[in-house]
Amino acid sequence: THHGFIEQINNGDLPANSYLKKTILEIIQQLAGLT
Repeated sequence: THHGFIEQINNGDLPANSYLKKTILEIIQQLAGLT
């Protein structure tokens, strides 16, 4: 699953601004829906 990666983003472990985090989360959700 991608939950670990999402948690890293939400916890701020990855250097991403709010727009980038939103975009990454949307992409991950779309990918999760395809599997």
